Amino acid sequence: MNFLKLVIAKTKLINFIAVAIILFPINLSAHEFWLEPESFNTSSNNSIIHIKIGTGFIGTEFGFKKKFRDKLYKESNKEGRINLEQEDGSFPAFNLNLSEKFNIITYVNNFTLLKYRSLKGFENFLEEQNLTEIIKDYDRNKIPTEYYKRFAKTILNFNNSGFFVEKPTLDFEIIVKDKSNQNLLKLGIFLDGVAVKNWPVEIFSKDKNNKIFSEKLKTDKNGNFNVTRFKDRTYLINSVYVFQTKEKPKLQLSSDWVSYWASLTLSN
Repeated sequence: MNFLKLVIAKTKLINFIAVAIILFPINLSAHEFWLEPESFNTSSNNSIIHIKIGTGFIGTEFGFKKKFRDKLYKESNKEGRINLEQEDGSFPAFNLNLSEKFNIITYVNNFTLLKYRSLKGFENFLEEQNLTEIIKDYDRNKIPTEYYKRFAKTILNFNNSGFFVEKPTLDFEIIVKDKSNQNLLKLGIFLDGVAVKNWPVEIFSKDKNNKIFSEKLKTDKNGNFNVTRFKDRTYLINSVYVFQTKEKPKLQLSSDWVSYWASLTLSN
């Protein structure tokens, strides 16, 4: 192995040790998980997309590991949904051949077990995700366990032709429903294909100088919410759904709780 290959191998190893620490923690505060392309507007066949984990739209890049993947596909109005393959250990995570049309890239992780060190850790998580008014029924005398799963999307060539409204097919997801208004985007949140009403959403955006803005809101009675459109802004839209495992016995999970994390990135 020559020196360059050795450096690349060590870099990959360091990154996957880091991602293992974050993906398989003993305890943690909330971390967003999202896809961030190097360019949201593809001008060639090769598009590099990073997996990022962090808080407040500031994150660290991670590589792709097949054992973490549940689903990986692209979807466009013309081609439909096409499953994607990437080399195990690739860094950056994704290097894809895409058209210059409107494309949605979706990456779903497998379930991961989280063991809290204290009940306070679980309560802090609920508070961070604005869920304390929703999740009230839990045993205060037990340190809970939780399985979590990530549903991350990014949209390329957002303002190009070929826009379409996805059909909700994931366990939990964010979908752009209308972008015809130059000042507002209309989006929806879906759980098992059904709109989720009165549910917390957090919207991060950053301008071309990387100044970050944030907003917290809830979906309306129809499961919809609006995002204000600003020129030259990149958006990260994030929502977390939490429920007791016994509510979905078909998942066959041994934890007390389950959390679904949905994220969507796009550039206006």
